[in-house]
Amino acid sequence: MKKTTKTILGLLSLIIVLTSGIKSVNSNNGITGKTTAGCTCHGTQSGTVELTGLASTVLPNTLYTFNLVYTPTTAQKYYGLDIKASTGTLAAGTGMKKSGTEVTHSAPFGGTTVASYTITGIKWTSPATVGAATFSFACVGGSSTTTTSGPWQKGTFSTTVVLPVEFVGFNIASIGNNKINITWKTATEINTDHFEVEKSVDGRNFSLLTKVNASGNSQIVKTYSVSDLLDNTSDLFYYRIKSVDKDGAAQYSNVQTVSAKTKGTYVNHVYPNPAKIGQDLNVEVVTDKDQFANFILINEQGKIVSSKEKSITQGFNRVGMRLSNFLTAGNYYMVVKVGNEPTKQINVSIVE
Repeated sequence: MKKTTKTILGLLSLIIVLTSGIKSVNSNNGITGKTTAGCTCHGTQSGTVELTGLASTVLPNTLYTFNLVYTPTTAQKYYGLDIKASTGTLAAGTGMKKSGTEVTHSAPFGGTTVASYTITGIKWTSPATVGAATFSFACVGGSSTTTTSGPWQKGTFSTTVVLPVEFVGFNIASIGNNKINITWKTATEINTDHFEVEKSVDGRNFSLLTKVNASGNSQIVKTYSVSDLLDNTSDLFYYRIKSVDKDGAAQYSNVQTVSAKTKGTYVNHVYPNPAKIGQDLNVEVVTDKDQFANFILINEQGKIVSSKEKSITQGFNRVGMRLSNFLTAGNYYMVVKVGNEPTKQINVSIVE
């Protein structure tokens, strides 16, 4: 029994690279511990070992499965591993076991002589906080289960835990007529499905303004932009951006505010345009006080063909005008007159 234990230990001795170093714990079905000097008790350091299947950036609190690929200078029949992560939580895959914070083999991998062996199914759950994560690992090989020497190699791999979306800019700028332009930028996007622009009048209860498709995956700066109309339902409006991943997870930008002090009256929208004879033509108006407004439809010859006086209130208003069946198809002008303010005129096309 002692001889068997000794020979298996010789085959399966491993190393893990740690700046602080940990105690060596030998086992006939795996090994943990060793300093940065390497596994000198197990033969010659040779070949390459590589961690594959894990990207250079990962999401927080997410389970990942990856591999170690060991290619010694000479083909081997049996292989083993030892690995530790600086953060997050490792879990054992098939043929492995957890020993403290490390994962090692529970029995030799392989059984057929191969020049390179891939140990699959190593599991790691990333931490909830962003930052760097470093894996220190080693692999060993042996020609049989009775040999006391064989090749080994050590290595490290680093990834960075990042938020699904990294916002690097979020601005609100006036573009006139009480309209604003909402712009945001992302430095990185990982598995991002879309953005939701949300709006609030009290900074606590937000509602959806619009959705914008995301780039999905990006490592370069992306810029997005939408516009919105301010009215006088509040003196101050609050905006934020919600990013939504393909799996439904969400995160939020900071909150931006903008004042909604309307000056005078302006026409925001006239629709439908083109409009059909017999339809209602809708005019959206925003004003800074309660007052009367005249809505006048004029044909290309300058003749008034329809008019309506309407009381409008401070803020947003929608006024409808029925297009008479006596009208003919052509180009018209919707004119809005409010007190001594300059006349507002919108081109309207009417079709049969």
